[in-house]
Amino acid sequence: MALRVLQRARTRSVDPDDTEEFATGHAAEAGATRRETEAPAILFSIANALQPSGGGYINGRHLAQAVLEAGVRRTVVPHHADET
Repeated sequence: MALRVLQRARTRSVDPDDTEEFATGHAAEAGATRRETEAPAILFSIANALQPSGGGYINGRHLAQAVLEAGVRRTVVPHHADET
């Protein structure tokens, strides 16, 4: 679902700061329970998401472990790009 949300957000030119809310709305529209909407919200949350940093990652160690244990092998990773 996260990959579909990312595609939809890009197609609709959703501001990156609004992607968490967009992801939660997408999950709810797809019939997800309140608990199930927490997963995409966390994946797109700037505070909780896996974030690349200097060849590694910061944040989200518990998230990464939970995702792997759930059998997920591809997911979204927010990456900030400077617009210069």
